Amino acid sequence: MNRKRGIGTTAIVAVIVVVIAVAVGGYVVLSQGEPAEFQYSNLAVNPTQIEPGGTVTVTVDVKNNGGAEGTTEVELEINGETKTKDITLDAGESQTVTFSLTRNEEGTYEVGIAGMSKTFQVGAEVQPQVEAGDQTVSDSTITIDTVVAGQSGWIVIHRDDNGSPGAVIGYTGVEEGTSNDVEVEIDIAQSTDRLYAMLHMDTGETGVYEFPDADPPVQVNGQIVVTPFNVSLQPEPDTQWTMTNNTFSPETIEIDVGDTVEIVNEDSFNHNFTAQNPQTGEVVISEDVTGGESIVFTFDTEGVWKVWCTIHSDGTETEPATSGMKGKVGAGVSVSPGDDDSGYY
Repeated sequence: MNRKRGIGTTAIVAVIVVVIAVAVGGYVVLSQGEPAEFQYSNLAVNPTQIEPGGTVTVTVDVKNNGGAEGTTEVELEINGETKTKDITLDAGESQTVTFSLTRNEEGTYEVGIAGMSKTFQVGAEVQPQVEAGDQTVSDSTITIDTVVAGQSGWIVIHRDDNGSPGAVIGYTGVEEGTSNDVEVEIDIAQSTDRLYAMLHMDTGETGVYEFPDADPPVQVNGQIVVTPFNVSLQPEPDTQWTMTNNTFSPETIEIDVGDTVEIVNEDSFNHNFTAQNPQTGEVVISEDVTGGESIVFTFDTEGVWKVWCTIHSDGTETEPATSGMKGKVGAGVSVSPGDDDSGYY
């Protein structure tokens, strides 16, 4: 599975720019400019626990990565309800959008914007819980989706020991209340395919993890608060390939069959990486790459792989590009631009 990422979602607004409007012989000449392109990031809820009648503030950062001014509707969903705000941003401009929410009924509320989500608690004594999804790990960081703690403590990662929590391989502090997307550094060399996220108290020296001498696991009705989840370790890349200035740089690379390539987006805006298996013609990956971040992909079949960006080319999730941002990978074979008859270059 792809690891979870706290990444933004892009909305595109087409903006038509009138460059020349000349009434000659009954016609007007128009030119189409670059569209606005909106990226959402950094969804936050504060505070994460309130009393009935209290108010939480929800914020999200919105940036126009496109080439023209545009307007987008920021849509917030909360437990089936929807709130919206329209904002207009110049090219390159960013803005933090704020919503204020007041809730009178006790319970856990989930807010969502552009595929990102956070939770907050209204009233009642906090029921400790931990939620963690299966994930792919490429470095030493794993992410726990939600931690609900009745008091400040620790979220502790245990390796698997014959189907039960074993040795501790990582931990981090958590505050009282609800914490979302909690990142924990682990000893990746000691990781097992199945891990356990366990909530511990902070009963010894404040802010110092002391288990097993202190800081025991939290229990509810005699049961330890723990959840298992699976991890897949992403292989270390054999080489890098960059996305920069709306191109793959270089346009072609040659690797061995089975090599893993890290595709690095050096631009400040999002790209997409889509690749077609050279033997089956099947598109085997189509994944967005956030500006400044990277993904890895293993080219496990011999031949010339066609790759493209669905955002900045005429290619789709099923059909290769013929113009725009595209490239080739020779897995176990030589490759150069224009060496086939498909019109790909």
